[in-house]
Amino acid sequence: MTESFSNAPPVLQASRSNATEPVPATPSFARSPAASRAIDRLRLHTRAAHAELDESLHLIDRLSAMPQRLGVLAGYHRFHHGTEAAVAPVLGRIADLDFSARRRSPLIAEGIGILGQEVLPARADTLGIFTRAEAFGALYVLEGSSLGGRVILKELKRRGVSLAGLGFLDPYGDNTGPRWQSFLAILEREVASGEQQCDAVTGALSTFAFAKSCLCKESTH
Repeated sequence: MTESFSNAPPVLQASRSNATEPVPATPSFARSPAASRAIDRLRLHTRAAHAELDESLHLIDRLSAMPQRLGVLAGYHRFHHGTEAAVAPVLGRIADLDFSARRRSPLIAEGIGILGQEVLPARADTLGIFTRAEAFGALYVLEGSSLGGRVILKELKRRGVSLAGLGFLDPYGDNTGPRWQSFLAILEREVASGEQQCDAVTGALSTFAFAKSCLCKESTH
């Protein structure tokens, strides 16, 4: 996965109001043969949305250009802050998930500070999350992007680009693999039924749409 991000039909849409509208699960979600595991269904039904988002962001080029980096980080902050706020009321209650330690908006704010700016008051952009399983679908996108963030940092290093302000792309360091595996174990425990898995796909697709609305346009700070 690329920050860049995590794998269904290309239904990305920008938010139409202060909250992004949920992407409804289509009957094909329920009919698809897959998916005894939540992660398998999520990968299957978000693959196209993930690929479309990756192709539209051009993150490595935009982060390589220092004049653009601050605007990109502002978009990241809106995305992470809005998504975290949407899922925290549900996921914050799951003790072994350790949701507070998975928040990356504080790290992004720190990166913006390293670049000499302060985070402006959050805009009203929010993500519409309506069920527990949808919240897990949203977190699937956030946690998956931490895997892709390491790939971005590796390419930026290869280009000899400064990494100032980009620590949030690799929030777990050497613990990235174990943190991902622990998330998957909780995902499978909490999102077990077919209906829950369809809700998780809906949440993930809505989160990809929200990411697109926050990150595709150059942000001003």
